[in-house]
Amino acid sequence: MAKIKYKLAIILAVLILAGVAAYVYFTQYLPLKLDEPAEIEIWYVNNEVAADFDSLVKRFNSEEGADREITAEVREFESDSALLEAVNTADENGDELPDAVMCDTNICACLHSMGVITELNSYNQVLDSKEYEKSISKLCTYNGKTICIPVAYETAVLAVNTKLYGNADDISSFEELCEVANSFYDENRESFFTITDYSAFFNSAMAQLGEQFKAENPFDYENENVRYIYDCLATAAFKRGYTAVADNPAALVAKGELACAIVSTSQVIAAAGEMDKDNIEFLPVPAMDGGDNACVPEMTGITILKSDANTEKATAIFLNWFTSDEVSSEYVGYSGFVPVNGVLQSYSDAPWEIYSELMMPLETVNFCSYNANPDYAVNCDEFNSIMDNIMKKSLS
Repeated sequence: MAKIKYKLAIILAVLILAGVAAYVYFTQYLPLKLDEPAEIEIWYVNNEVAADFDSLVKRFNSEEGADREITAEVREFESDSALLEAVNTADENGDELPDAVMCDTNICACLHSMGVITELNSYNQVLDSKEYEKSISKLCTYNGKTICIPVAYETAVLAVNTKLYGNADDISSFEELCEVANSFYDENRESFFTITDYSAFFNSAMAQLGEQFKAENPFDYENENVRYIYDCLATAAFKRGYTAVADNPAALVAKGELACAIVSTSQVIAAAGEMDKDNIEFLPVPAMDGGDNACVPEMTGITILKSDANTEKATAIFLNWFTSDEVSSEYVGYSGFVPVNGVLQSYSDAPWEIYSELMMPLETVNFCSYNANPDYAVNCDEFNSIMDNIMKKSLS
């Protein structure tokens, strides 16, 4: 009798496990099936990487969308802040919100704070079918919640004109970069380097020092590290080793008008036609002395906003298609961004030889494990404007 009970218990346990497995499969992993045809609207920021987004959406409509009875439409915005303002206005006025948003992950954190993002974990076809590095996943997380699916990122590099300065490999920290800049000016009566995206630079520098950066007015900051980073830049500007510029600094480095610059990878690609790879070197941006040798990438993500169940399913199907390896690679192209899924375009097919030179240092860059930050998203544009005015005044 005991053996019979034991066998029955085993059979019951197997049946329960099989039932649980079947439930998980049919509710989480079976391809989504719509209750009825759906129309979805996607809002996105038309930045350097998004040039072909509209054409890819049209391709989805004619292929996957046609098969699944989904039609996607898009609306573009000139900046992350413009997109956030539009979502805020629509939400406050009770107007219809988009079904998906593609933008900086910090903006996604703002949308999460507004309560307009759906529970992405409900769509494991998108979330669990792809594996991301811990640092990439954390950039798409806020308050313990996944707030978007990562799409692509860009980061900063140190672009150096080796004809003007050939020892950039020896610069071991940002403080040393400033010291070299001051010495360079003393010897050549020419400024050495510049930065255009101050908020992104401060964000990485603070993360290297183990702190989060809110991008508030530098004069209102009590944080010692923020003041220290600011003092390094301000001193270099006062001594003329640092200069503020209005044009793309990557182009100035290419023309030999500036020895080096901290620039985004997309800025490099924008100036690639003017660059001679024999005279240009790209290096990771020197980290703060005593800080982690890592940086915070500028990550673009795509997220699903709350709607009815059928529309959310349709939006998840689009996300799953759009973040596939093939589409991600095609979307990023030669923009200077790096696809989170898929691969970079073949160097041999690149329109500019400089492309492969730019991508090589990225292979050695470490990324800070850093949560998306809504404060940074709201304040970064104003912070850049304030810092730009300060730096220009210090040079007058």
